[in-house]
Amino acid sequence: MTQPGTGGPESVTDGQVVLLAEAMDYWLSEYSSRALEFGWFMPIRWNDGSVVVGRYGEVGYSIAAVPGGYTVTESVPREGDRQPSFYSRYEDAVKAVVFIVGTMFRDRTGMAPLLNWYNEVADGVRREPIDSDSARYVLERDPDAYYVGGIGPGVRLSRILTMTITQFNDAIRDDPGRRPNG
Repeated sequence: MTQPGTGGPESVTDGQVVLLAEAMDYWLSEYSSRALEFGWFMPIRWNDGSVVVGRYGEVGYSIAAVPGGYTVTESVPREGDRQPSFYSRYEDAVKAVVFIVGTMFRDRTGMAPLLNWYNEVADGVRREPIDSDSARYVLERDPDAYYVGGIGPGVRLSRILTMTITQFNDAIRDDPGRRPNG
């Protein structure tokens, strides 16, 4: 689902590819420090101006520039592309990918899942329902910073709007999480 917009980026820039690579390096370091296989390939620029990261043969995430912002699309072999999410800022699209990488890390290291992130929209973020399946999540202090996506994923990803990439990485790693029924 893309948000209608005018103007905006025409493609992902070299500097933006570096920003994603740095975020992935953070998790490579975390995996390596625990002697775990990372399994993710680093950012690759496609001919259409998008950038892709993923796990070989399992899943890929594409960040593409579109009018008014960026989309993140998940692609699964034999299933194809899933409905994209829209982000008004590139760094928030990066954090959406980082969330996947970080939660996989938490799972592999036996940490409690981030179930505490699933129930409430982050402080300072306003949810504006679009329809029964999607909403726009807006950073209250900067209404130009927003995310459009599914209702469930939107709640847990609403935190991306309130933090830098470094703060978000640290929050994923350091949050004690919560186990089901716990």
